[in-house]
Amino acid sequence: MATGNNPAILYITDNGFALARRLNSLYPDAKAFKFKPDTLSKFWGKHKSFIFIMASGIVVRTIAPLIKDKKTDPAVVVLDEKGRFAVSLLSGHLGGANKIAKEIAGFLSGQAVITTASDTNNLPAIDLWAKENDLIIDDWNLLPQTATQFINNGTLKVFSEVEIKLPDEFLRVAEPQVADILITNKACHPELVSGSNWMLKQVQHDRNDIPDKPFYLRPKNLIIGIGCNSGTSAGEIEDAVKRALAEKKLSFLSIHSIATIDIKADEKGLNEFV
Repeated sequence: MATGNNPAILYITDNGFALARRLNSLYPDAKAFKFKPDTLSKFWGKHKSFIFIMASGIVVRTIAPLIKDKKTDPAVVVLDEKGRFAVSLLSGHLGGANKIAKEIAGFLSGQAVITTASDTNNLPAIDLWAKENDLIIDDWNLLPQTATQFINNGTLKVFSEVEIKLPDEFLRVAEPQVADILITNKACHPELVSGSNWMLKQVQHDRNDIPDKPFYLRPKNLIIGIGCNSGTSAGEIEDAVKRALAEKKLSFLSIHSIATIDIKADEKGLNEFV
């Protein structure tokens, strides 16, 4: 038995329905639906994972208008009606489609089809590793280049200001200047100098797999103490917090929790900000 984030299983034919019923033994919380492309959007946001038992072309054309962001898109796995192949189609890492495809393939004695580069090269996925360790990616636009650099080199140099266990392929370094990844709550690390990896890009034959600026992972280790007048809006509180963090050169993404005096527990603006 596995947990598939309340998956929706969609089928077209009777054979597809029979396979959907078999999958209920693996995912007891799954719900099976007769596939109707014009109604999929109505419950797209209600399930964290979708298992389609049909041709992948049908699935691609149907979900294309619904796809928004790799951080929020659900996992999508496609199966043939015989259960021979479980294809991880969307959100392989953060959404868990790779994991689901492997679970289904194991259950049906089929084959999981995984195309994410890190998995095919037996390397940890940066975004998934960050999620598992409660680290927040500061700039998602830098992830593709950092991941490409990782695939090409097989290693990444990591500077961390928190105690954390690193995969074997992540090499811990003592100086931020030489790091590919910086794990810190500092908005911009003060010790960064012109010798940093990303600033050597032009020297290294204009390689496009090295990000133009640091790739930060933010540990959630800041506790913000807040006092406010009654009726203070969430916007005012947020502005004040951001100003205070900017003065200390700390990242807003590293906020772990908010603390205040007990009589402010029901303050509307404060709760909206939290």
